[in-house]
Amino acid sequence: MKSLSVGESLIDIIIRPDKDKIFNIIGGAALNYATIYAQSDDNTSTLLSNVGSDEHGKKIKSFLLKNKINLIPITVNDNFTIKAMVRTKSDKSVEFKFIYKNLDNFSKLSPIDIDEYDVISFTSAFYLWEENYFSNVYLSILRSAAAKKKTIVFDPNYRKDIWKSDANYYQRAQEFIKNADFLKLKDSDIDLLEKSADLLGVKVDIRSSIKTKAVLINTKENKQIEIYWNKDKINFEHQIINDIEDATGAGDILVSSFVNNIYGKVINKKAIIEAMNQALITVEKSLKNKGALGFLKDSYWEDDKIQF
Repeated sequence: MKSLSVGESLIDIIIRPDKDKIFNIIGGAALNYATIYAQSDDNTSTLLSNVGSDEHGKKIKSFLLKNKINLIPITVNDNFTIKAMVRTKSDKSVEFKFIYKNLDNFSKLSPIDIDEYDVISFTSAFYLWEENYFSNVYLSILRSAAAKKKTIVFDPNYRKDIWKSDANYYQRAQEFIKNADFLKLKDSDIDLLEKSADLLGVKVDIRSSIKTKAVLINTKENKQIEIYWNKDKINFEHQIINDIEDATGAGDILVSSFVNNIYGKVINKKAIIEAMNQALITVEKSLKNKGALGFLKDSYWEDDKIQF
């Protein structure tokens, strides 16, 4: 499988009241996806992303190189890598505050040859927000991928603190929803998408609006998962993982592992359940470490203070 993951790379800066150290974790949804795809020897993984030339950017580039991930860089602020201040709540869920600069000021890319890739994943928290370099890059790649019938993965990673308004969420997301073969949406995503559509005078049931034969992974507030395939709900049960060190990026690991496990197979209910059970093994390993990729070497480090 040859994959292209499109979206931001960043450093999660985790501050915990019960810890003396600051944890710096390499992340960003697209980077998480690209890294999991790269774990299979049969895969070639490429990341289309922004990485600055600052110390954080150098850490990311070193990590990508060690994990054999190709980088197609987008230059926005050459000397600044996006940061996310992360607060871990008592239930181990997380809240984000992004630190970024001038996302509307991007360098033009050379055309991306979609024919080189089998799977294209759209996972940026920024592209649905407003006109910026992610939104410009995203749509052109999506339309080319859809026209060439590539496998499309969509995970919006909606973050309230970087949005000016919720009103255009559905308007920006609908083209991705209609074309995606694999989708991951939280309950809150679905609720917000339907409310956003309602503001446009559109009545929509998101679970029923996915394309025929698509797989929707609906993550629930209680850590359960619902799976829809061909617009029908699949009976799927799994044990809730309670031994959680860090839940940051767990959804990224879930979906990318699932795609890794099911790509190239005949998709039916049995194959979906088997692939999801395999994916949950990787998720459990992730949840017991710091950061989504904490089970991999050099994915995080400690500091005595916040470094920008």
